[in-house]
Amino acid sequence: MSQLGVALLKWYDQNKRDLPWRQTSDPYQIWVSEIMLQQTRVEAVLEKYRRFIVALPRVVDLAVASEEDVLGLWQGLGYYSRARNLHKAAKQVSEQYDGVVPRDYGVFRSLSGVGEYTANAVFSIAFQEPYLAMDGNLLRVASRLFAVSENITTKSAKNHLKDLLEPYLSRTRPGDFNQALMDLASAICLPKKPRCQGCPLIWYCQAEKLSMAEALPNRSNGKAVPVVPVTIFVFYNKNGEILIRRRNDGAFLQGLWELPWVEQVPTEQVSETSPKYQIRDALTSYTFSHKQWLIQLRQCSVSQLEMDTSPEKWVDPILVEPTPNSEYQWVSVDQLGQYPMSTVFRHVFSLV
Repeated sequence: MSQLGVALLKWYDQNKRDLPWRQTSDPYQIWVSEIMLQQTRVEAVLEKYRRFIVALPRVVDLAVASEEDVLGLWQGLGYYSRARNLHKAAKQVSEQYDGVVPRDYGVFRSLSGVGEYTANAVFSIAFQEPYLAMDGNLLRVASRLFAVSENITTKSAKNHLKDLLEPYLSRTRPGDFNQALMDLASAICLPKKPRCQGCPLIWYCQAEKLSMAEALPNRSNGKAVPVVPVTIFVFYNKNGEILIRRRNDGAFLQGLWELPWVEQVPTEQVSETSPKYQIRDALTSYTFSHKQWLIQLRQCSVSQLEMDTSPEKWVDPILVEPTPNSEYQWVSVDQLGQYPMSTVFRHVFSLV
């Protein structure tokens, strides 16, 4: 093992975080943790992971679970396509591999939603296979270790940094090596103001020697997140119940329960003088990974006549666009927690 690897693992043995997925060698449970941790903070994952594993401790349990149950357990983590892909992959494992997570790397990579990073992380941690799990954290550490000023968002830079770091990967403790770099990135090699004086790799870090640590990594700002005007409707009845829906049209947020919404309703369709609804406007925003919603909120009291008809008959005209294959449900505020729902709508409920 390289001297860099020895120094890193010695530090890790003394300082590693106590995380529930580090208490098991079960590839399924490690796989779940890696999917949850993608673009999500450890602190946000901890309780969600524990709850998920208690409810679905084996891959076959996940395979037979309903999508609604899976999304409910995932609620609050966002990026719900991760949950759907994990669910689909569990079904593949159950049906094609007798409920055993494949030990063949190529087979595992072929499962739904499994990319190179996920496969490398699971195989290094669960199976002790020598794969380097390069995520954004490891790219940051590597760019400083080797003083690489290339833009780390480019494919060429990612490949270059992987080629530089891979020779140092411990062949006997590859999983610990990857997790040690993750912990180093979390505690010391921070995105801003790295704590270089406490770093176990300070003697090997080229950026520190060149006084470049704070200037790296080089990361382009990328495209600006588009701002999308959206109108969200809170329909409520005389019983104090709120109308929610679940779309099954394959579109954004499909499969989750939500408040009816549409991208910017034309003012002539629903106005302040509308005779059918008492409308109060509120303005807020919510940022997803790929766009920001600028939200106009409309609270609408629904008449008994509309209560007695199917919601889609009067909701679709108001939204100006049909929402085929949608389910509607009147629920009390106390019941809302029982329905898997994106955080954006829970944010709206906090306003009303």
